[in-house]
Amino acid sequence: MPFKPDRFTKNFGSIDLEKAIEIIETHIKDQPVTLFLPATYNDATNESMDNIVKTISESRINKLLNRIIIGLDQAPTKKQYEEIVRRTSSLENRIIMWTDAPEMKRLYKKMRSEKLNLKPGKGRNVWLGLGLKYQLDILEGGRANAIILHDCDIRPETYDENIILSLMYPLVNPKADVHFVKAAYERITTDQKGRKKFAGRVVRLHLIPLIGALERTYKDISRVGEFMNYLRSFEYLLSGEFGMSPELADRIPVQTDWGLEIGTLGFLFKTPYKIAQVRIGKNNVYDHKHSEVSPSNPRKGLNLMACEVTKTILRKLYSLASERMLSDEKFQALLTYYMNEGNTQIDKYFEISQARGLDYSALEERKMLTVFKKSIINAINEFKKNPGGIKPLPSWYDANPKYRKELADIVLFYNKDYTLRKL
Repeated sequence: MPFKPDRFTKNFGSIDLEKAIEIIETHIKDQPVTLFLPATYNDATNESMDNIVKTISESRINKLLNRIIIGLDQAPTKKQYEEIVRRTSSLENRIIMWTDAPEMKRLYKKMRSEKLNLKPGKGRNVWLGLGLKYQLDILEGGRANAIILHDCDIRPETYDENIILSLMYPLVNPKADVHFVKAAYERITTDQKGRKKFAGRVVRLHLIPLIGALERTYKDISRVGEFMNYLRSFEYLLSGEFGMSPELADRIPVQTDWGLEIGTLGFLFKTPYKIAQVRIGKNNVYDHKHSEVSPSNPRKGLNLMACEVTKTILRKLYSLASERMLSDEKFQALLTYYMNEGNTQIDKYFEISQARGLDYSALEERKMLTVFKKSIINAINEFKKNPGGIKPLPSWYDANPKYRKELADIVLFYNKDYTLRKL
């Protein structure tokens, strides 16, 4: 779907590959870039990661990136770590941050003594990656790197070098004047029977209707409406592919649960940091691993994801409107509006699917809508108990510098072949 004009973000659309390379090659020495790849052990050993490694190592990207950090998570044994070392050896100047190393666990214990919320998951992985980048920048001579990241479960048929180049381009190009770049795409997937259909259920059936419902429920609070308009300016709110300028990377707090992406956008709201969107995906198609819905278990899958995304939004609105957010009457109205908005969304996607020849089951989508309504109810109940929420992990600019130094020492100990480069 096309971008809509707005006043919150720049929209670069699809980046021309050759133009991007020309600009990047011209300016990359002035603004080096680190690629961060957060990966569980399962992600790091699947065909998607193998394809990512092959694509990067065989393309110009391998020479353009200053370093590649692989944040390896959920790999409890050294044998698993060593396997990933072997599988990624073709990447030049890559360094693997083994988050389950014994020394890392001792570091977590020290950090928890300072009340840092080190909940395992992608958020912690990303936060550690930002800290490692910060310290490596210092060790390599103080030339601050921009950082881009993408997930490691992207389906091979939808991954190419343009994903990385598109994220690099606005950050490296001095004329773009951008601090944060977020990927946008349309989620189309092919099922086991070869049928093409819309994916991105949490965005389509939970987040977009929720934004509309919040707008209607709190229409008397201008700040809520402004934040909703801001969220609407992003074509794909939950995209896990984004990039940051050095200044922002060092100063951004990180949320550790499924609210990572929304929490990041919430932080950027009303800040001087400038935001851009770029379209990614091979031939404008992008797809990755699909999570289970888990309708009977609110602590798993998309059910949990919808709950935590909702809490993140409610807590941001609480910071804008405080006690005016805590009316049970308003929450009841929110659920009614959500179902209305969701059913309208389903009708719209039914018509779009018919026009484009995509497979679509309105019945299954309405079942999903009911699951997400329960997720919102759970989120409201948890939000009311603690409206302020748990503090995100602090920016590395604000965190105790001894932790990033110790983090880098641990990672470099396990990566003896990594060569520090003075830029």
